[in-house]
Amino acid sequence: MLPIRPSVDAKTVGTLDGRSALFRGEIVLTEPVPEAVRLADAAQELLTERFAAAGLGDPRLAHARFGDDAVFPVLGAVRKEIYTSTRFHLLQKELLASCGFAVDAGSIVVDPPRLRIVHSGGHHEPRAQGVYRPHRDTWYAHPASLIVGWVALNDLPAEETFVFFKERFDQEVPNDSELFAYEAWGAAGLEKRLGWQKRETGLSHYPGFTGPLDPAVTGAEEGFAVARGGTLWFAGAHFHRTLPRDTGRTRFSLDFRVVNLNDHATNRGAPMVDARCSGSALVDYVALP
Repeated sequence: MLPIRPSVDAKTVGTLDGRSALFRGEIVLTEPVPEAVRLADAAQELLTERFAAAGLGDPRLAHARFGDDAVFPVLGAVRKEIYTSTRFHLLQKELLASCGFAVDAGSIVVDPPRLRIVHSGGHHEPRAQGVYRPHRDTWYAHPASLIVGWVALNDLPAEETFVFFKERFDQEVPNDSELFAYEAWGAAGLEKRLGWQKRETGLSHYPGFTGPLDPAVTGAEEGFAVARGGTLWFAGAHFHRTLPRDTGRTRFSLDFRVVNLNDHATNRGAPMVDARCSGSALVDYVALP
């Protein structure tokens, strides 16, 4: 299990020392702070409100009860609202400020909060296989200076989160990232960038690990349990994967990406050992409001 590191606490993650620790491969799991809880609760309240209005009940149980056709349109609308709403951008800014990021100095750009959805049994859906492939976020044309923040909307046991292969942080692994061209992917529009929410939209073009899920190749898995509002911070170059699960419940979380522009300009970041994608996702990052 991943430890909560006392040397990099919630208030120092975004400082130079905190970012440098992440770029060395540290993974920081913080206890819930008020700003993260507010962000998580706002997303949960929006989900609850929209699912109730659609007659679907508990969002975590709705997919198992009603299926894709009923649930996907609601999820698509919620995902778009969270990603584009100034309200959620401001909540993101509050969380980043509380964690030591220089939010008012024009020194960072962000990819806004994205609602992530992992349905129970989703690994059985052929079009969703890309969700479960081990990967690095940097294979999606993100820079070496990328920092990822991940926030739990509910209390989650380790089997409902994801795992890291920390031993491969700075070691090459077989992958097909050369198939990913950001400009072509981004040209498909905002809906594609937000994630899969239609049965006819597959994920097969997303880059991922091409080797066997064998510890001799991937290294050992390290996972984590987390409380509502708990936040995980890690460099985008970390090798990780979502766990397949058949719990009968959907897992909801938020994640967002942060790049310090000085880090990017001075080539400060995590090792880039095997990314062969083209283009740059940074063109679609935005300044904080």
